[in-house]
Amino acid sequence: MILDLHSFSDELATLIGNKPHYPDICIGLNDNYIDNVVVTPIKEMIKRRGYSYQINYPYRGSIIPNGLSNDELKRVTSIMIEVNKRIYL
Repeated sequence: MILDLHSFSDELATLIGNKPHYPDICIGLNDNYIDNVVVTPIKEMIKRRGYSYQINYPYRGSIIPNGLSNDELKRVTSIMIEVNKRIYL
């Protein structure tokens, strides 16, 4: 399980070409490395606390380690969670 944790600003997201109305939290997922047993409770927790989220917006995906065999990659779950800086600044 890989938790790829970051924060982002509306300004930087716009600067790299995204359109405003950014969520409070961006959840980045890769199609082959998702475990909904992990993702679903995270989404529910975010909603219960009154925050908005979007999947793969304004950033997408999550890190996947290099150098793993196909068998090892089958056991990898990776999720990126980016918190919008406006929440804590």
